[in-house]
This record gives sequence, structure tokens and C-alpha cells, in this order.
Amino acid sequence: MDTPRTKPEIPTGLDAKGRKVYETLLQVMAQRITHTKASPNVVVVTDLAADLDDLLAMVELDPFHDIGLINIVGYIANLKPAKERARFGRGALDSLGRGDIPIAWGEVATTKSRPVHSHEFDCDFMAENVVFTPYGQPKSDPGNPLEIESGISLLSRLVKSRVETPEGQPRDPKPEEKLTFLLISSLADIWTFAQLQPENFVKVTSRVILQGGYTVEPNLPNSCYTIIADPMANNNGGFDMDSANAFHEFMCRNKIPSVVFTKVAAVASAMPTKVLKDMATTGHVLGKHLYKVQVDLDLKYYEASGDEKRRFRSHMDEKWFLETRTNWFLSHTEDEPYPKGSEVLEYVLVVPYDPLAALEVAGPDVRDALNVLKLFKDQSIHKIVGRRAPNPKTNDLGDIGINVVETQTVLEALFTGSLMACQESFSSQTCSGPKDH
Repeated sequence: MDTPRTKPEIPTGLDAKGRKVYETLLQVMAQRITHTKASPNVVVVTDLAADLDDLLAMVELDPFHDIGLINIVGYIANLKPAKERARFGRGALDSLGRGDIPIAWGEVATTKSRPVHSHEFDCDFMAENVVFTPYGQPKSDPGNPLEIESGISLLSRLVKSRVETPEGQPRDPKPEEKLTFLLISSLADIWTFAQLQPENFVKVTSRVILQGGYTVEPNLPNSCYTIIADPMANNNGGFDMDSANAFHEFMCRNKIPSVVFTKVAAVASAMPTKVLKDMATTGHVLGKHLYKVQVDLDLKYYEASGDEKRRFRSHMDEKWFLETRTNWFLSHTEDEPYPKGSEVLEYVLVVPYDPLAALEVAGPDVRDALNVLKLFKDQSIHKIVGRRAPNPKTNDLGDIGINVVETQTVLEALFTGSLMACQESFSSQTCSGPKDH
């Protein structure tokens, strides 16, 4: 098994802005140590390999874990074929030197027919020789990272250790034991578990952070708020809307604090493709994979946008792609012919849907120190980042919820710094390709 890194050093290859980000993170960690403040325990539910941003979020979270700002206690890879996504995630974690972080296979996670695309598992780091534990059953060897349990089993184990004594007696979890859930894919897994152990789930949950969308409506007679899942958010309507509706209602009814990051905020924080080129330049296997897939995906998405039958959503035509995924219109008018095929790559942006939500898991002190979010104006325990997109035609600045320049700087530093730190902490072979445990 890989030996986890233990020293939160600043990668030497970072530029001045990137070093400043790491210095800020180390300062926050020093303050936590001084004031004996615990760091969040994080569970991530993700559909790795479906697109880029889930893996980007994994890369981004690694420095937080390395420094001690979070403690990642497990990943769940859902969306059919979930076991292949778990293999993908196991290999990715190993390439980061995180053989100690468990990953589980999750639910089918969608009520819709979804093809597996050629790019999804075309990589050099899929974990080999893995054994999948039957659904709901515990691992036979808890110390073996190549034995991959189901998400329900992982959640059951994490929750049980927090609500029972070693002798099996019920207890309340300590505040520092509670879990932060980062939900950046279908809500099928988390809703399935919440139905099985509703009281325990509420007991152990500190807060929930989502990439998706919901609306918050005051319910004044009851002095609370109603949250309603947005069916246009892909992690809701794009997968399993019934689970999304039910889990949002569950959070509301049980007063579980939540923060949702919408596509409005993600699109506003889009970055030039150069960040992926820089990640590939580190030589790390994940950086090279991300850049390769980005080129392949954007070409396919753009080509499909011109065909009504092939579009991901009916409104996602060529104009939509150029407006939301590129900076084409910064230097071109709407009357000019659109780019053809690979010509679009020069203008493509990286939209960090999941990485933006992942920034929040480290806690408010990190968020405030990095100055990535604007102050929350609402009093609800359910907070929305990215309420309204800007509209240049009406001079409406919108309500994107983020400080764009600071957010882009932080994400770029974490993306590249994560892989640089890996390369500098381990041998080139450890971080550049697959390995056996």
C-alpha cells in the first residue's frame, strides 16, 4: 500500500499566486491547531469518469486532506457502471498516494438510459485485481484497499462508529466526529441510506454541500424554510429526480444545514484550458488524462450541439456552447460564422462545476481566508451560491455568489499544486502510472 504524505509543504513549482494560496491554507491550519478546532470529516459521492470535474474535485481535495484541513473518510462512486467508476477512483487515489482512503461502489443512480462513452475508462490507472464485496455486506479485510465494498456498507460503517460504543451501546456523536457530505452526482445513494437509518443520518451529519440547484421558499407559519430541488440541475433531473426531491425534503424537515453551488456560479468561474495543460505538464498520470479527455469531450459536445438529436439537452445548441463553455464571443459577434470542429478548442473554457462545490468542504474559515465567496445574505440554513446569471444586454450583474478572480486563482493553485506535491513527495513511478499494492 502507498504511504500517505504527512508534511503539508508548499510545492516548489507553484508561482507566487499559487504559493500565496498554500500559505493561506497553512495559516488557517495553524489557527485551528492553536484553538484546538477540529477539521471536517468528509464523505464524497461522485460519478467519477462521467466527465472531467469529478476527478478535478478529487485532485483539488487532496491538498486540503494533506494539510489537515479536512479528513476524507471515504468516496462513493455511483452511476452505472458504478463498479468500474470505483476501480477508476481506486486507481486515481492510489496515483495520489492515498491508498488509505476507501472508495465504494454505489447505486445505478439514474432512472434514465445512459450510454457509457469511450473516454470514460480509457486511462492508464484503473485499479487491477480488485474484489467487490456484495451489496450491503462489510469487507472481509478492512485494511485491504483492493476489496471494494458497496456505498451502503461504507456509510453504515462510518455511521455505526459514531453512534455506538465499541460494546454496541448507543451514544451521540461528538461534534468533531460528525460528517460533511459533498454530493456532486446523483442523490440516489444518500437518499437510499437516509431511508435506512434516518435518525442516525441526522445525528452524524454536520452539513451537506451539493453541486446542483434548489430554491428556498420561506414557510412563515412554521418559521422554517422549504427547499425544492431544481429539475434543470443535472444532478437532480438528469439522473434520479425522485431521489432528489425526497432527499431535499428530508434535509428541510430535519433542519440539516446545506449549501448548493449552481451552474450559474460554475459558469462564472470558468477558466482557460491552460490550467489542464499545466496539470499535464507536471507529468502526473491524472494531469495527462484530464487534458486528453478535455480535448476529446469538448470536441464531441460541440459537434453534438449542432444536431438536435444528439444534444445533451434541447437548449444546448452551438450558441449555448459558445456562450457557456468558451470565450468565443469576447472577440466575435453573433453574426460571424461559428468555429468548425477543432477550431473551437482555442476558445474552450474549463467550467469547474464540482470543484467549486468542493471548495466549501474545508469550512467557513478556509472559505473566508481565501475570499472565494461573497457574503451570504439570507438567514436560512440552506444557502445558494449562484442565484442569477449576469445579463449584459440589460446591464444586470446577476448574483453569482463568488469572487471570480480569487476563485480561479485558488482552483488553479489546488489543481496544479496537488499534482506537483505528489511528484515532489514520491518517486516519478508512484505518481505517473499504475501500481500494485
